[in-house]
Amino acid sequence: MAMFISQWRKRAVRAWTIRRLRRQSNGILKELLSVSPSDRRSLLGQPRVKDALASLGNDEGVRWLEIVLESPVTSDWGYLLYELNPSWSRLDRWVHLSKEHCLAAMDALERFAFNDDYCDDSPSRLPEGADHEKINRLMDEALKRHNNPRLRMVEKQIRHAWPLGERKRHPVCIPEPIARAASLLFAGKPSLMSKWIKNMETAITPPNSADDVWCWLVDFGDYEGVLARFDWNVDGTDVVSRMRATPAAKAAPINWVRLQAFKGEVPDLCNVLAAELRDSGRALVEFDAGGDDWALAIVPAQKVTTFVSVATDCLNKPRAIRVI
Repeated sequence: MAMFISQWRKRAVRAWTIRRLRRQSNGILKELLSVSPSDRRSLLGQPRVKDALASLGNDEGVRWLEIVLESPVTSDWGYLLYELNPSWSRLDRWVHLSKEHCLAAMDALERFAFNDDYCDDSPSRLPEGADHEKINRLMDEALKRHNNPRLRMVEKQIRHAWPLGERKRHPVCIPEPIARAASLLFAGKPSLMSKWIKNMETAITPPNSADDVWCWLVDFGDYEGVLARFDWNVDGTDVVSRMRATPAAKAAPINWVRLQAFKGEVPDLCNVLAAELRDSGRALVEFDAGGDDWALAIVPAQKVTTFVSVATDCLNKPRAIRVI
C-alpha cells in the first residue's frame, strides 16, 4: 500500500511539473509536451528540437530533458542530451536516476565515444570531469542496475574509446600492392604508415579482407589530407580546394586560380587538372570509395601501375581505380 501511494505521488508530481513546464515552453518544446509519448517519438529527431533546447542554454536544456524524458527511450533522447554537452556529474546523475535516464545517458556517452574520424589517434572527446576509470566504473554500475540489451550494445564502443590500459591489437594482413600504394600516398610523412596500421589493428572490427584494407586506406588518406574523398554531387570549387591542399599538389605547377574559376562539369574539371599534372610528370588517379563516393589522389606518373595493380590483383575490380 505504501509503495502504491509513493508511486501515485510521483506520478502526480510529474503531471503537475509537466503542466507547469508546458505553460513556460514555446514552439516545438510546447508541442512535445502536448502529444502522447508515442507521437513525441516522431518529433524528437527534428533539428528544431535540438535548436530549441540549445536556445535554453546547456544546463536548462538538460534540466528540461530530465523532466520530460519517459518511455519509450529512443536514441534521439541520448542524441539531444549529447548535443547539450552534459558534464560528467550530470551523466552520473542520470545513470542513477532511473532506467530511462540511464539508457539516454549511455546513448549520449556512446556519442562522445563515437568518432566519425575513426582514424584519429587522439582520445575521443571526454565529457567535462570524466576520465577513463570513471567511465568504465559508471558503465559497470549501469549494467549492474539495468542489464539491458541496449546497454550491452553501447558498452563495446564506450570501453573501446576509453580503455583501461592499452587497446588490444589484432594482426591485419595488408596485401603487398596496397602496402606499396600506401607508401606512395604517405610519401614525405612516413609516420602515417605506422599510424594507419595501428588504427586498423586496434579497431573494434579490424579489416579482414583486401577490400576492407583498401577502404581503410582511402578513409585514412582522406582524413590525413593525402587524398580527397567526395560524394557524387560535389561542387567543382570543392574539388579544387581539396586537391590544392594535398601535399602532392604543393610542388605541382598548377594554375589553381584558373581551375577555381572553371565553369564546366566536375569530370571535365578533372580532365583539365589531369592534363596540367601530366606536363609535370604527375598523374591524377581516381578511386572508387564505395557507394556513390569517389576519391582523387596526385601521384608520380611513373608509379600509376602500383595503383592499377591494386584494382586488378587485390580487389579484382579493374574499374575501381583509374588514371584520368
